[in-house]
Amino acid sequence: MDARTNARGTMLRSTPLALAVALLAGCGESDLPEHHREILAQAAAGQGASTVVEPAIGAANGGDETGDEGDGDSTEAPVTSVPGGASPGGESSGDTDPGSEPAPVAPGEEEVDPTEPPEPAPEPAPEPAPEPAPEPAPEPAPEPAPEPAPEPEPAPETGEPVPTGSTDDPDADPNAAAGPVEPVVLDDYTLVFGDEFDAGALDPSRWKTAFDYARDGHVPVEGELQYYVDALGREPDLNPGTFTFADGALTIRAEPTPESFRSETALGDEWFSGVLSTSVAGREDDGGFLLQRGDYAEVRVALPDAAGAGAMFSLIASDFSQGLRPIVFAMRHDGERPDELEHDYRFTGDDRRQSPRTQVVELAGGEAFHTVGISWEEDALVYFVDGAPTYRIQGDDLPVDPLYLVINLAIGGRGTSAPAEGATGPMDFVIDHVRVWRPDPNS
Repeated sequence: MDARTNARGTMLRSTPLALAVALLAGCGESDLPEHHREILAQAAAGQGASTVVEPAIGAANGGDETGDEGDGDSTEAPVTSVPGGASPGGESSGDTDPGSEPAPVAPGEEEVDPTEPPEPAPEPAPEPAPEPAPEPAPEPAPEPAPEPAPEPEPAPETGEPVPTGSTDDPDADPNAAAGPVEPVVLDDYTLVFGDEFDAGALDPSRWKTAFDYARDGHVPVEGELQYYVDALGREPDLNPGTFTFADGALTIRAEPTPESFRSETALGDEWFSGVLSTSVAGREDDGGFLLQRGDYAEVRVALPDAAGAGAMFSLIASDFSQGLRPIVFAMRHDGERPDELEHDYRFTGDDRRQSPRTQVVELAGGEAFHTVGISWEEDALVYFVDGAPTYRIQGDDLPVDPLYLVINLAIGGRGTSAPAEGATGPMDFVIDHVRVWRPDPNS
């Protein structure tokens, strides 16, 4: 396309319809009226009206205006645009001739190539997805009702297990029923009775020197050979050697009776010996002493080592309210077996029920003195040797009535060996102290 043709196309896009037709018909500018030339000049200067007449592509290129198909050229009728892009009929024309020249660009604006397809409108930014509504917090499950607390188990017993006899089953093996036993802690007890034997004489406010059930000094126990001298009662001068004192200890001595005494009493008792009792029976004063449930009693003794010598420490019921009289042998010792002693529990009275079996305890060798104790508890009798629990008695036939203390030296009899043939003694039973403690009510 030459410069003239290009200039003409430019003017055509900005020229009124009549003038554009004249130009297309081949008229020169000089042939046009003066006011048409002014319009052309204004159009050339970019100041023309917005009315544009697009030239037919074929005419502009000097081709055939018939618009034959097949040669790529076509003839289009002129299209008149009015301000606002509306057609004369009021309809919008959205078609643009791809062969037309672009309109002049106003200063400051970018030139737009009409042959390029318009840039697609930016897709609107996707709206953000709405945040999901927070799920409601699940309601807490109701707490299950608390299970009732289990009943507390009884506190287990502690301490050394000891053989346990039963008054309900006297033939039961004590070792099979062994259970732990706590030692007695005397810090919570008060001393309520005692004798240290430091005075060199027996205290009649504490002691009696006879059995309550003896006939004079003779005790009708099968096989026993002693006569208990009542030094604090009827016979203060019968045998001064029965009770002696030395080094803060009391000695009960057994020695043969004179032949004249045997024939005079006609009892055949071969040995003088002694007994101490805290029984209150028959007393005109307030002397004596009775153990109560909860008390702990002990003796510290040196035991005889001669055959036939039966040293004992026992507690005897003060009444027969049970239909029987319990006798608690805290200690039975046979001098023929010097390295052991026995714990025993027996009944006497109209109701001759069988007692639990005897328990034998080995003594520590090499010791002259041993401490033997008995604790009368709520539901048991607990025996001790040298501070350690060694035996326990339980059952329904435990003592009920208060108990008094008895310390004696028997010769022969049931449970004790016979003296050696021709033995002349003496046989000595030494007592260092006797003490009884009671639980302190304020502890």
